[in-house]
Amino acid sequence: MLWGNHEFDKTIIPEDVEPIASCNIIENQLRLINENRDKIRIDYAIDVEKPIQHLLIDNGKTLILMVDSTMFEEKYEKYLDCYKTLYASPNATIDEIINIQNQRLALLIDELRNTGQIQNVIIEAHHPICIYKNNKEEDCNVFEYNEKLLHFVLHNVIDGFNIPTIKYFHLCADLHLFQTGTITVVSGVQPYEITQYISGTGGAKFDFMNENGLDCEETNRGVFEEIEQTHGIQMNYNITEPSRAENGFLDCSSVNGDFVAQFISVDEINDYTM
Repeated sequence: MLWGNHEFDKTIIPEDVEPIASCNIIENQLRLINENRDKIRIDYAIDVEKPIQHLLIDNGKTLILMVDSTMFEEKYEKYLDCYKTLYASPNATIDEIINIQNQRLALLIDELRNTGQIQNVIIEAHHPICIYKNNKEEDCNVFEYNEKLLHFVLHNVIDGFNIPTIKYFHLCADLHLFQTGTITVVSGVQPYEITQYISGTGGAKFDFMNENGLDCEETNRGVFEEIEQTHGIQMNYNITEPSRAENGFLDCSSVNGDFVAQFISVDEINDYTM
């Protein structure tokens, strides 16, 4: 159960005498966590003094980081009240919440950095770092990126480990397609590669994708996108497979330090073996 954007939506309970929007999704999830602590492998409750939620698999060679990316949305204000519920902090600001996640990540990296075992870091989050999708209004394709999430991955995760041999993967959804590609980021003189898998294919209405369509701007795809920040960053997103508007799931495995991910559509399920 990862915190996605809809977990932080306010909802109205119709049977209330005076219906008001409340954070009952988060409240119910926290209740279920507290009632089932002896049954869950990962404690999803927020403890600012403990490392960020994670799993180590493949004899410690592969680290799975469970990241809340909703706090990096541009329109975070609509989620802030429910974040205050999750963090039990009625006066918290979004910057303070982001800082807590950064601190908990740093605690984990301090524990693992010098073990010499980590070969893969898999970031699991709801949102992609970047996407290539169709702009329905203009009927052309557009490249978009999440600036705050990019900086989190680059500066807090990759720079935090500061181990050039680690391979990085980003597993996410939000875009209602399957799309995979390689993100190349240049910050200063050091290039980084992140392999991204977007699998927003669980059942929602698909986002339209026109692989043969024109780009809305000539510089959107296959060309470095300059991101203006205090430190100059350049990013290239190279889609490595045709995007698929099909229901399905991403099958992942890590054996002897080799991480492999394959999209399995519902049409292929009869031929699928774990």
